[in-house]
Amino acid sequence: MTDGRTDGSAEPFLAQWRQAPMRVPVFGITFGDADKSQLDSLAKATSARVFDAAATSPVPSARRAAITKADDARLVRQ
Repeated sequence: MTDGRTDGSAEPFLAQWRQAPMRVPVFGITFGDADKSQLDSLAKATSARVFDAAATSPVPSARRAAITKADDARLVRQ
């Protein structure tokens, strides 16, 4: 969870993420006046989604999406 604002680039994180043995999707949850565009870019790069905390309880939706991605990853590895 973040305000979605960074002083730099997500590229150093993404470079390490690409080198990881398992690519875990990075789901974002926005709060307040978060910069959704930065979170959208990170989510897109990691095959994830962004959820808005102002929406009615985004956590169950985010949890379902994360579990589905994890299940898909397990099926691909097997």
